[in-house]
Amino acid sequence: MTRKIPTFISGFAVLMALIACSSHEDEPDVPTPVVPGVEVCIVFAPNELGDQGYADRVLAGMHLFNQQLGERLRVGASAGMEDYDRVQLRYIAVSDTDAVRSELLRWDQQGASPYTRLAYERRLLVLTDRSLLHYLTDVPLSETDEVLVMNVADPYFLQAPKADWLGPRLHLLNISAAEAARKFCRRIDRETSADGERQREVWLFQGYEQDEVMADSINQAVDEYFGDDIDKRIYYTEILGTGNEAFNKAYIMGTVIRNGSYVVCSWASLNVALFANLYLEGSGDAEVIFVDTEIDSSATWFPTIIRHYDRALCQWLERWLHAPAATMPQKEWHGAWDGYTTDNITIQTD
Repeated sequence: MTRKIPTFISGFAVLMALIACSSHEDEPDVPTPVVPGVEVCIVFAPNELGDQGYADRVLAGMHLFNQQLGERLRVGASAGMEDYDRVQLRYIAVSDTDAVRSELLRWDQQGASPYTRLAYERRLLVLTDRSLLHYLTDVPLSETDEVLVMNVADPYFLQAPKADWLGPRLHLLNISAAEAARKFCRRIDRETSADGERQREVWLFQGYEQDEVMADSINQAVDEYFGDDIDKRIYYTEILGTGNEAFNKAYIMGTVIRNGSYVVCSWASLNVALFANLYLEGSGDAEVIFVDTEIDSSATWFPTIIRHYDRALCQWLERWLHAPAATMPQKEWHGAWDGYTTDNITIQTD
């Protein structure tokens, strides 16, 4: 049996349908505009992460930047909501140089957001190490892409591939440790002057060869302070090999330096190998200072120099995000003068 719909109900339904159609025609749906995205892609050198120092601090800076975007979204700031929706972060951290090249080429080919399918409005490529600069030759960057290079001395930054073509889209972010190094030099000067038998000998454990300028400026600061009036020896990371071989050699250096040398150790992930030797077997008469690797504060006989790249990178990215394209400074340097380098080096006084 067919149920008969009461006349007043069927008439009301027709009336509501007509009203709905009339309303829809008067106020047509307006599609929500899709904002082109912004991408920040950071590239670490092979096996660079996990150094408990510089590279891990850079990664922390990226996480801090992401947290700040999320915090603005949480509190409901309209600008923050827009930033959070449109900013994409990408990380490349692989184990060998061929993989770095492959990932960079893949990144360049994927120039659109995986969420909106629209081409990115702006992209920033962040390179964390000088060894990555040559990849700029192979990556066909677009005319809207920008590049930020970190922890690279001025001469190598200015000679970077595509520097002329990139022009104002190529940027440098560095933190100098020169003031802390000069402080350590004053300590050496005072101790060796007070004890005429103590050797004035400095060993620098650093990332690259002796005749190359380092971004931390420690080598330059030592040269400027002492000139030829010191026995300076440099051991750079590549002579240690790779993997377990490098770790073992770095560990053994703890035994070699116990004769009273002054040591500045900036060996990135291998800092912990030297520290392990000195912690387990004692440092003898050596005085060692570690760069970028935070040592337990109870070990007061191991001074540290910390460059706060986490804070510097986060703040740089914040400014870049809200600045017009290609307007960020070409070079930005920080150091002890503005609080981005701290140390716990002490100098005895009478």
